[in-house]
Amino acid sequence: MLNLDKILRKVQNPPAPQNWVRLIVPNDVSATAKKVANFAFGIPSFNYVVGSTMCHDRVRNHLNLDTALKACAKSGSPAGRDQNANFVRAFFAYDEIRRYSDSRYFESYSGYFPISREVKIPTKPTFTIIENRKQIPVVLCGWKTVPLDREQRRIVASVFDSGLFSFGAYRHSPGEIVFFPELQTQDGPVRSIEVWNRGDFQLLSTAEMRDILDLFSLAQEAAVPIIRDKWADKARKDSERSKDFEHDENQPNSQFELFAPSE
Repeated sequence: MLNLDKILRKVQNPPAPQNWVRLIVPNDVSATAKKVANFAFGIPSFNYVVGSTMCHDRVRNHLNLDTALKACAKSGSPAGRDQNANFVRAFFAYDEIRRYSDSRYFESYSGYFPISREVKIPTKPTFTIIENRKQIPVVLCGWKTVPLDREQRRIVASVFDSGLFSFGAYRHSPGEIVFFPELQTQDGPVRSIEVWNRGDFQLLSTAEMRDILDLFSLAQEAAVPIIRDKWADKARKDSERSKDFEHDENQPNSQFELFAPSE
C-alpha cells in the first residue's frame, strides 16, 4: 500500500545504474528533483525481474526455453508478461551464440556505488561466469529501447567500474552489459542485441563524477517538498472523491425509490 513514508524512503534508494542515470538532468537540480519525485511516486506497470531470473537460471541450471516461457506466462504483472517472454526468447537465442550457459557459473558479488554515506546504488550483475580463468560479471537489461546518450552511457560505465569492478575478483575482468532493444522489421518487431564491454566508454573523471553526485544529492533534498505537496494534493483529491461517492450513495438509485410511497 502506498504511503508517504515508503515514498520518501524510495528517494534514498536509487535504482540500478542504467535506471538511475535516467533521473539525472545535467546542470539542472530542479528538473532532476522533479524526476526523482516522479520516480518515488511512480508504480511501474511491470518490471523484468521474472525474465532476468529465467536468464540467470538458464546459465546456472541450463533451464530450457519452454520452462522459462511458462514461468513468464504465469509470474509477475500481467502487463509485462509478453515483454518478459520476448526478453527471455532473445536471451536464449543469444546464448546459443555467446554460450554463457556452457561456461562455469560462479556466485556473483553484490556491489554498490556510494552517492553519499547513507545512499548507495546497487551494482549486482545478473550472473557471473568464468572464462579464461577470469570471473566475468554480466548485467542484462530487458528494455525494448536503449534511450541513453553517450554521456549517460559514460556515467553508467563509471558507476559499474567503481561499484562492481572494484572487487578484486572482477578488477581485471572484461565484464558485459547486454541490452535487447526491439527493432521493427518487415516480419514485425524483433529483439536485437546491444553489448557494452568494459572499456567501451571513457570513464568520468573524479571531478566529473563529483559534480554528478553533488547535483543528485541536491535534487534528492529538493524532491522531498515536491513529494509532500504531491501527497497532500492526492489526499485532497481522494477526500473529494470520497465525499462525492457518499453523496451519490445517499441519492435515490432507482425509480422505485424515487416514487416510493411514504409510510
